[in-house]
Amino acid sequence: MLPHAEVFWQVTGDQSPEGPPLAMLEAMARRIPVVATDVLAHQQLIDPGRIGYLFPVASRSICARHTMRLLQDPEHAKTIAIAGADEVAKRFSSSGCLNAYSEVYDKLLVAH
Repeated sequence: MLPHAEVFWQVTGDQSPEGPPLAMLEAMARRIPVVATDVLAHQQLIDPGRIGYLFPVASRSICARHTMRLLQDPEHAKTIAIAGADEVAKRFSSSGCLNAYSEVYDKLLVAH
């Protein structure tokens, strides 16, 4: 279904700090702009207005407003989609993950 999507919604009220959901990462990697609830897991990845949009958990009207903006302005949607795909590639590719682990190990070594 993703190849046919113009916008991807990631809607949850869960405040779990585990990180962005895999489905959202897959949509972003496929250059589909994302509109997601404003929870910690989504905040960790989405820079609102640059890499997707966030909306309060109970606010369907703001979700609809963000969705309409993306649907009515294809150039803006494309810019958001490209930025999202670039961010996913940077942070979740093999090299991105290795760099993140390296930074953690470097911090641990300095602390001891």
